[in-house]
Amino acid sequence: MPVKQLKTFGGSEGELFLSPEQIVYRTDAKEQARAWRMDSEVESVWSSDPYRLEVHVYEGSEGAFRQPKVYKFELKKPLDRELYRRLKQRLYALERERY
Repeated sequence: MPVKQLKTFGGSEGELFLSPEQIVYRTDAKEQARAWRMDSEVESVWSSDPYRLEVHVYEGSEGAFRQPKVYKFELKKPLDRELYRRLKQRLYALERERY
């Protein structure tokens, strides 16, 4: 889905890909491109309205002191509710598997 990553200064245009295994942000601004594994890096996703999506992730080396980071995206098209529901269910299932 086409998106704009929102940052305090600037941001970038790109595409966000959501799958059961990972979330990928592709952009021509290579330093802002990201890929996060659902099973170990994505903590949660949140949407306040159909045109906004936040991805809460853990970045850096694994360990007890990793802090979550929030990536905010403005969506160019409304977020499909069923896709969002499946994404939340996948994260919930992965969370249950960890414990």
